[in-house]
Amino acid sequence: MKSAVLFASMTILSVLTALAPVPAEAQARQEIQSPKGMPTKNDSSARVPVVQLVERAVQYDGTEVEIEGEIIGDLMSRGDHAWLSILDGGTAVGVWATAEDITVVSFLGRYSTRGDRLRVRGVMHRACPEHGGDLDIHATSVEVVERGRAEFHPVNAGRLTAAIMLSATGGGLLVFWRRRERKVKKP
Repeated sequence: MKSAVLFASMTILSVLTALAPVPAEAQARQEIQSPKGMPTKNDSSARVPVVQLVERAVQYDGTEVEIEGEIIGDLMSRGDHAWLSILDGGTAVGVWATAEDITVVSFLGRYSTRGDRLRVRGVMHRACPEHGGDLDIHATSVEVVERGRAEFHPVNAGRLTAAIMLSATGGGLLVFWRRRERKVKKP
């Protein structure tokens, strides 16, 4: 009886493993692409890819910058302000914005949703004295460039087939083992 429960548990576990979602190809492609929007001379604040902002933090320290990316994680409210994380090109940066500015946010980037794409303008601090010496941007404006949406992650047929095959193999081995044990116990 115990072996039947074990077999059923292993079968269920195998099927659930096979049904584990696979990241959407579009999201993977977006993270691999190179950052867009190099600084322009016409803007009072040049659009900067987040990875460049982090790599050249000394150069941008104390200057007004503009970034664009997907809002991910959680909105962390702190009184009349909130923290948000903006992801661009595989790198994220913390943004300190007013509670009023973040009312435009509809979707937060998570596994099951694509977050709103935001354009944030603000002052970049390489080691912000107000926030424990972390790199951050104090937003002066936040606007939605593109609304987020729910994400669908298809079931990987290969994983499902492998789970079924492994379950069948495990079941066969269990039957073989039980028969062998019965033969050994008979005098």
